[in-house]
Amino acid sequence: MKKYFIIEDNQFHSEWIIKELVNHHIENIVQLTSISQINQLIQLGTIDNHDVFFIDIDLKQSLTGIDVAEQIRKKNAHSNIVFFTAYTNFAVEIINRKILPIGYIRKDRNLSEQIRQVLE
Repeated sequence: MKKYFIIEDNQFHSEWIIKELVNHHIENIVQLTSISQINQLIQLGTIDNHDVFFIDIDLKQSLTGIDVAEQIRKKNAHSNIVFFTAYTNFAVEIINRKILPIGYIRKDRNLSEQIRQVLE
């Protein structure tokens, strides 16, 4: 079963993403807020080809969202990664690190529409 992981340090944004996913009749949502939870998933968990990760780039922790996405990509080259961020200046780094996200959602834009487009 496809899982949707929310990796976001801001509780408001995390809850907002969850609300949007629920509005699209999506279940099996997992919220990860700490690096230890994230590391546990990456090291011990199973990441399936169809899993979707919504990742904030600036996690304000020891790892950035780009670091986390790179680790996820190394574990499973086919899982779906969507960056959720206020920053637009990380595209080159994301490309150079070969993360290959399926979406880049900007927090300062129409969030509902962007999530709808990513989910299609």
